[in-house]
Amino acid sequence: ANRKHRFFKVLLKNASGQIVEHLIDSADLVATCKPVQQALTAKGLNTNTNQMQKWLSAYLMYNWDNLYEPPIRTYTRKPGWLVMPGTKPRYQLGDTTYGGEEVVFLGNSQNAESGTLKAWQDHVASVCSGNYRAVFALSTSFAGPLYEHLPSYAEPFGIHFYGASSSGKSVMARIAASVWGDKDFIKGWDTTATGLEDFAAARNDGLLILDEIGEYKEKGLAGNIYKLFNGSGRGRSDKYNEINNTQRQTWRLSVISTGEIHIRQALYKCKEEYKEGLRARVLNVPIDAGVGLLGFDTLNGRASSNALATELLEACDTYYGVAGKAFLMAFCAYLETPHALKRLEEQYTALVDRLIQEAPFVDRRLSQRMSVSTLAGELAIQFNILPFKPGDCLKAVVRCALDSVDATPPYGASREVAADLLILAQ
Repeated sequence: ANRKHRFFKVLLKNASGQIVEHLIDSADLVATCKPVQQALTAKGLNTNTNQMQKWLSAYLMYNWDNLYEPPIRTYTRKPGWLVMPGTKPRYQLGDTTYGGEEVVFLGNSQNAESGTLKAWQDHVASVCSGNYRAVFALSTSFAGPLYEHLPSYAEPFGIHFYGASSSGKSVMARIAASVWGDKDFIKGWDTTATGLEDFAAARNDGLLILDEIGEYKEKGLAGNIYKLFNGSGRGRSDKYNEINNTQRQTWRLSVISTGEIHIRQALYKCKEEYKEGLRARVLNVPIDAGVGLLGFDTLNGRASSNALATELLEACDTYYGVAGKAFLMAFCAYLETPHALKRLEEQYTALVDRLIQEAPFVDRRLSQRMSVSTLAGELAIQFNILPFKPGDCLKAVVRCALDSVDATPPYGASREVAADLLILAQ
């Protein structure tokens, strides 16, 4: 940490006589020190009198350089990878640091955990076996941590599952969410542009799931989709800082979206253009697998698609948040092995070549992005986290690409697009 941005630990006694720990960010020691005053007041220190406010401001402003030297540890407000010169890359997920020395997390942890990895594998992942959309969703859920360690052209990717109400979209979202948390891990499209930025920043180097694109009501849907994949929000004023300062949130993540209509239709309704750049970032996949089982290809012995969906939803309510942590532990161990980054890049480029060969009807840039999800799923199999056979994730990605709106005719659902848009225009 440099002298312009350090954290100091102070102890204060609150109104109940308890000793409370608080971290002061040196960047907040400006003007009247309002951010620090508000934080200390929230911890129980009485700073309401004018005399106390003046004393606290003066003390902190003129004496902070001598409070606690040197800085205690490494701190971060942002989840995901922390890469610093001279140290191993570390991944911060909530209060847990993977891959190196512990980091103090100053943000809000949004990951929940229940059950064991074995239970999640038996009751969630294994039940998804043979179901291409579910396998693709699981593969994509593991992709976020890979971007830091892949070539720059391995850019963030998203899936948009679309279909009628009660057709299985929410099941796919819940399956993917179970890797990292419970149902509250899923966010809704019914938010503002600023809300989307906050969601994305909180999922940095991970997975963002957005439900029901039809509920997005603001202008500029296309711009906000671009923003999610380009990884940068708008500049905004610091709500506490009294000097002229702007902050821009950044992130890098995979996205899974759902809706009753595909993104082309959603943009058409908003009178916005579906540009080629979006086609290279998001794969629109109809939730109906075309075999009369809604979003499933096989029931794996269950009586009906509804019975299978109900079983998976109940399992996702019971077992969640453990697979993502297991993946991070295994991936950090993988990065410690000789020539890990070179092998990772070789695996990735080989998958890009396979996808271009097996799905030539999909844009090459989209194939490069889909390959990150494919590699993540295959690594999860290699790490004994996904209970599938090697190559199963690749098969799932190719099948979903074949079925997608974005496949060039005569493949996929693209033949339906013209008719869909004609209906909307009436």
